[in-house]
Amino acid sequence: MEWLRELIARFWKLLPRLVIVNPNEQAVLVRCGKVRKMVGPGIHFLLPIVDEAHPIIVISQVVDLSDIAVPAKEGKTLAASATIEYHIRDAEAALFEIYDYDKAIRVKGAACLTRALYRKTWNNGDLDLDTIEIDVVKDLSNQVKEWGIEVDECILNKLNETVAVDLTLHQVDQSGSNGLFIGSNGEGE
Repeated sequence: MEWLRELIARFWKLLPRLVIVNPNEQAVLVRCGKVRKMVGPGIHFLLPIVDEAHPIIVISQVVDLSDIAVPAKEGKTLAASATIEYHIRDAEAALFEIYDYDKAIRVKGAACLTRALYRKTWNNGDLDLDTIEIDVVKDLSNQVKEWGIEVDECILNKLNETVAVDLTLHQVDQSGSNGLFIGSNGEGE
């Protein structure tokens, strides 16, 4: 009976197929390993064996950048988190120019946020958040446009000044036995 299932499965692959592209997607149709065309929402016919469809969501998506530590110019450290909203402008580029665009946006977005914050001055906790968000959008947009991605917005969720604490693990010898303790800034208690 297994042979019959295998025969049906092989025969099924030889039949023409239909692919449905949802309203929030675009699809790249590939024939024999080469991009044939981009298609929008609807029902599309695929030739058996030689055609493949690669759908991709093109509506707005968000990615979180959380707990980014940024050294400020005045020797202080800023802790920031942000949300990046983006959408796919070119499905072909997003599919074939970058492996994981969501992860890439997180990494590039964190770098852009770090650069934007580092350039600004920390003056009594008074930073212009709007200009930082605009700077991040411009910088990130320039970096991801070749991947077919358009950055819509950056929203800073949190921006705090933090105190750097150096916790160093030390091994000390007290009354002939070795013990471990954590000291602040390299000094024991």
